[in-house]
Amino acid sequence: MHEVIQVDNMKYFNENFDMFRAMIERFRLGQEQKSTSDIVINLQDDSHLKRPPRPVRVDAFVDDELRQFCEDNKRFTKKELLSMAMKEYMSNHR
Repeated sequence: MHEVIQVDNMKYFNENFDMFRAMIERFRLGQEQKSTSDIVINLQDDSHLKRPPRPVRVDAFVDDELRQFCEDNKRFTKKELLSMAMKEYMSNHR
């Protein structure tokens, strides 16, 4: 009985091998490719406040990743992303 189930499973797998391969490939692509289209940065314009820049220490590895992210996604500035991340963190952890 157990051998019959194994044979049936192997037959099913062999018959659908291409479909399984395509599903796995789509899953891998979904894991590797991240979309930035859902990122919304909603900040008030602070240019009229004329505040001097404020230095913020950021972990070197995080800063490198952020720099690369900004290079890959030119529509975002470091200021926008850091501000959005801090705002989101505060709203999620109050």
